[in-house]
Order: sequence, then structure tokens, then C-alpha cells
Amino acid sequence: MSWLADRLRQLLDDRNLSIQRVANDVGIDRSYLSLIVHGKRVPSEDVVRRLARHFEEDEEQWLFNARELPGLDEVRRKYPKAMTEYARKAIKSDRQARKTRYDLSSSSYQAFLRSRDDGIGGAGEFLPLSLIEVQAKDVLHVFRESMGGELTFPLDAELIVRKVASLEVYYDGDSYLDSIDRSLLGCLFPDGVPFPVTDQDCTVVVNDSERFRSVTTAFTILHELGHYLLHYPKDSAATGSRPTYCRSGHVAPSKKDKVPPREWQASRFASEVLMPRDKVLEVLGGKKPGDLVNLKNHGDRFRRIFGVSQGAMEKRLFDLGYQCIMGRCGYANANLTESG
Repeated sequence: MSWLADRLRQLLDDRNLSIQRVANDVGIDRSYLSLIVHGKRVPSEDVVRRLARHFEEDEEQWLFNARELPGLDEVRRKYPKAMTEYARKAIKSDRQARKTRYDLSSSSYQAFLRSRDDGIGGAGEFLPLSLIEVQAKDVLHVFRESMGGELTFPLDAELIVRKVASLEVYYDGDSYLDSIDRSLLGCLFPDGVPFPVTDQDCTVVVNDSERFRSVTTAFTILHELGHYLLHYPKDSAATGSRPTYCRSGHVAPSKKDKVPPREWQASRFASEVLMPRDKVLEVLGGKKPGDLVNLKNHGDRFRRIFGVSQGAMEKRLFDLGYQCIMGRCGYANANLTESG
């Protein structure tokens, strides 16, 4: 990992910033900044200066430190295994140094794992909604503590996964996911499964293709966090392998009975985190489940506050038991829609 990559990751963590937010502020593409943060791209002098100014640090010092040491690439070629092992140890040390993390070894989390009904289909096929809700609330609690105050909406999903579970986010602008399947919105590479581009495990990869920009990145990131917390530990223990998890654009979210259990569970988890029940009540002016919600009146504000797509909004309201009209994605009550 280069000096610049290490420094950027330290600043992102210390100042509670996400790659997406910094990219927006500096005026560069988030995929490009993601490559820099993960040590896979050496930026131009102009970009180094802009990054230094953004963090209010000395530009000339950054330019000097950001220069690659002579011969380093040759060392990497000659000793790839040693360099890889060094990088993994550095990453592990970095994770251990972080103060806040969702404790996967805690007694409460282990109790959650034991409480799951593994069913006939293997690890965690039948996961009660109540357990998903509890895990989402716990994640929000840990995130709130790590940020030292109240939650600010829309929530920064990249910060959540980094602060809560020490997962890195990589914005794939080089079509790695497309080379596997063009329907992939995102993919999780959990513990022990290195992402080939960065050779790092514990990474959420987001497909940064232009055609997926209508699908909010936040939902994809938290969908993969759902897999990590709800499924990965038991799947790994049950199979003895280190599985990966993907979010596919082929999944039809309006037909829950046809979606694989792990997929709708991960999506439900993402909805619970991004759109907490109490905040939904507040945004809808105190309307309670069972009440009628006209999405033409409330939809724009709801999507803006939570930073979600039309489909994610409608599905959340449907799951919470609201009666909706003027929906566009198949979740609104059909009879009410027809009657206006």
C-alpha cells in the first residue's frame, strides 16, 4: 500500500468521511478515488494537490510523500507472496486499531446465531423478521456511538460498514463485476476471500457502471452488510468454505416468494437500517402502519431524506403495513391505486 493510500484511509476514518463524499467535494469520480484509496492508481499532481487542499494539509509535502519509491514495483514482482502477506498484516493491524466495531464474538451476537432456525436448506434459510430488525437496530446503535451523536439522514452506507464491521468499500469502475455477470449490482468478499483487484478480503464491491446509477449505492452496500452479519458466519461454519455473496439485478424484489431467502433477508436488513421505523413515522407526519399514504404527496420528500430509490421506498412502506396509492413499482395497494 502506498503512502498516499494509507494517508487517505487514515483521514477517511479519523474524520468520518466516505470515498463518495470526498470524491464529490474534490470533483473527481468516486471509482477513480476508490482506486487511489486502495493503492491501485497513482494520481496526477493536480489530483494530489486537490486532495491535500481538501484535507487542509501541505500540498508540497503530499507530492513528495506520494511519489512511489524507486524499485518498489520490482520488489513486488520478485516477492509477490511476501508483499501480499505484508499488506494483509497491515490491514489486520489497522482493523484492530479501530475503536468501534460490531463485535461478532460477543455473547449477544453468538446468541443471535444460535437462535436461528437453520431449516432444511442449510445455514439460516428461515430467519425470523424479528431477528433481522434486532440486528438492524444494533447496527444503528453501534454506528451512532461511533459518530458520537445523533444520526444524520440520509445515512452514509459506506461509513456504516466501515465503522460497524470494518468492511472496506470498493467502487468498481473497471468492469470487474461486469466480467462475471453484467447483472451484478454488488458483491461481498468476506473474511478469507480476497477481492482479486485489491487482494483484500472484507470488501464490499459496488458496480459503478452508469446503467446502475438509478439503483442507490447505499442500498447495495447495506444489502451486502446484511449478508455479512446475517449469513456469513453460519454459512461458513456449515459448509467449511468461505462463500461470496452478490446482489443481482435479475432478482425481482416485488415477488418475495420467488427470491432466495438470503436475498430478501439481506434487502430487508438494508431497508431496516436505511429507513428506521421511528424515522419513517416522523417523515410521514405521524402516520401509522395501516394509514393511507399518497406517494405523490410524500414520495419525493421520503426518497430525499432516506436517499433511496422509488422501489425501495414503496417496499419499505409495504413491509411496514401502510396502505399506499400512486405507487409506480408494484408495491402499492392495487385496489386503492385503481380507485385513485
